[in-house]
Amino acid sequence: MRNMNKMSNYEIIPKVAVLLSTYNGERFLPEQIESLNKQIGVEISVLVRDDGSTDNTVNLLRTWETQGIDWYKGRNLNAAKSYLDLIEKVDTTYDYYAFCDQDDVWDDNKLQSAIDALEKFPSTVPALYCSSLRLVDEQLNIIKVHNINEKRNSKARYIFSNIAGCTMVFNKSLLEMLKLHYPTGNIIMHDSWVYKVCLALGGNIYIDHNSHINYRQHGNNVCGMGQGIKRKMKIRFNYLFRLKVKSELQCILDGYSNYMIAEYKEFTELVCSYDQSFRSYFKLLFNQDIDFNHFGLNLLFRLKVILLKL
Repeated sequence: MRNMNKMSNYEIIPKVAVLLSTYNGERFLPEQIESLNKQIGVEISVLVRDDGSTDNTVNLLRTWETQGIDWYKGRNLNAAKSYLDLIEKVDTTYDYYAFCDQDDVWDDNKLQSAIDALEKFPSTVPALYCSSLRLVDEQLNIIKVHNINEKRNSKARYIFSNIAGCTMVFNKSLLEMLKLHYPTGNIIMHDSWVYKVCLALGGNIYIDHNSHINYRQHGNNVCGMGQGIKRKMKIRFNYLFRLKVKSELQCILDGYSNYMIAEYKEFTELVCSYDQSFRSYFKLLFNQDIDFNHFGLNLLFRLKVILLKL
């Protein structure tokens, strides 16, 4: 798949690998693929891993092979591990890499906007772009704009990441570091993993408060930001009892201890040992560097520490 928009005969067109995991996505996938075809200012290749679909998704992927879409089928792993497998499989010949969900629709300039931001950073240092997004219904009618809380500090995001993977674009340097270590323990999600690895390594992170994506909400979302009180209560319950922050950060320590910057190595070690001594427990519980700029999340985090559920 190739789409280029040259400003001059001498401009270098960035090469981007789009990493897409599919699972029973036949309903909305064609519209997403069409939006990928419309990306301006970049040369893209699409690598798809099908996560054990039982509908017509695989047949659709076969028909798109002539459009330059590479794909392979695997057993059902879940979204997080499926995207990690894509990271393992993709080669390092591209300038940038982007996660893609099967049921969204991208603005024509989504990748170009990300690359314009990432090019401000040195290519030899890991760098990650992420953005706000527009929540839409099945017919792409806007529900609301989900803005990233810019007042939430980095230590808080290191605990509970609020960055959507479908907005992420990252450089080759970060990909190469991600390939160094495949997490064997439990991670929260692939996007949480990538964000935290970049932060732990002292990488550059650019947050775009503009949205360049329609993030479709529907009954079959593999991942989503559903609305309503019932959905919000379920999210709070999962945050408190099911989100394994310590396990994910232990995976980062296991794989990147020798590469982490001192600030985040020390903080990660604190989180991973908070339940082993009263000193670490109280140091984390009353840590003033963790501020979600949200009363409920600040309370929920401290409840997880108190209940030893981090």
